Amino acid sequence: MTEHHARPGKSARPLISIIMSACNAEGFVQTAMQSMLGQTEGDFEFLIADDASDDRTADQIAAIQDPRIALHKNPERLGLTATLNNLLPLARGEFIARMDADDISLPGRLAAQAALLREHKDIWVCGGAFSVRSAEHCYLDTPPQTDGEIKAALLFFNPLPHPFVMFRGATLRRHNLRYDPKMTCAQDYELWMRLALHHPEARFANLKDVLGQYHRHSAQVSSRRTQEQQALSKRVQMQAFRLLGFSPLCREIAFHEHFFFASPIKTRAEIAGAFDWALRLRHANDEKGIFDRTHFNGFLRQRLLGLAASNPALRQDGTRLLAAWPE
Repeated sequence: MTEHHARPGKSARPLISIIMSACNAEGFVQTAMQSMLGQTEGDFEFLIADDASDDRTADQIAAIQDPRIALHKNPERLGLTATLNNLLPLARGEFIARMDADDISLPGRLAAQAALLREHKDIWVCGGAFSVRSAEHCYLDTPPQTDGEIKAALLFFNPLPHPFVMFRGATLRRHNLRYDPKMTCAQDYELWMRLALHHPEARFANLKDVLGQYHRHSAQVSSRRTQEQQALSKRVQMQAFRLLGFSPLCREIAFHEHFFFASPIKTRAEIAGAFDWALRLRHANDEKGIFDRTHFNGFLRQRLLGLAASNPALRQDGTRLLAAWPE
């Protein structure tokens, strides 16, 4: 990674370091940058890496003159995981904020997250709500907020929005935390799961405030490499399954896709199998204590409610099974 230009920020050690990778994002990157440069909390350095773009992304970045920006250029394309791992050691801030080159952060995002991390010294990672915009849809995503809720959700989906998270810098440095280089996507999901399972002192939070706008389009990794991302997400979940006592060959894990991908239930056998799998998860966690029992059991019930409602023809079966679900 070669440095293209870097200028001193307003303080020797900025409050926040923003890290952003950009690859072929010439149509979005300046809007993303301006959303960060216009933050109400202005004490930050903005570390941006151009990942060997084929278009004018690097020129678009360099055209915005601000002393807080440091542009780095990868001599060859490294991908998001390796690029972020290269940026993390350069981040000097008390807090480290993620940003993607095709998203938008609302003006109060950094101030709100820094305030929460200042007030709650035990929280390692903070995210928040965000809106999702695509050519077809626009909706609000409100992930679980408390530490117990977030960790309970980890076995089912990624509950911390990567483009809108803020880390506690000293914690990352003390534990030398990096993204797993083998995770070409779902790298954030793997990191959250690793922290939850192997650093029990790590705590998470999501603000109820809307922090930004996530831009869904055909060029992004989650659209271009959906199958790869899903496969890697399953690998992330296997970390927890093993601790819960399940083998990777356990055939019932196939039912977990109904929870993870929100697949609609099609047959009575499927809905019965999903309920049996949920009960096995509950009993395993009751025995092993991997996740907070109250939050985990409540989350299982929520997912079962969603499954029961996913097929009107099977709603009666779902209602019957839910009536027998242990309180």
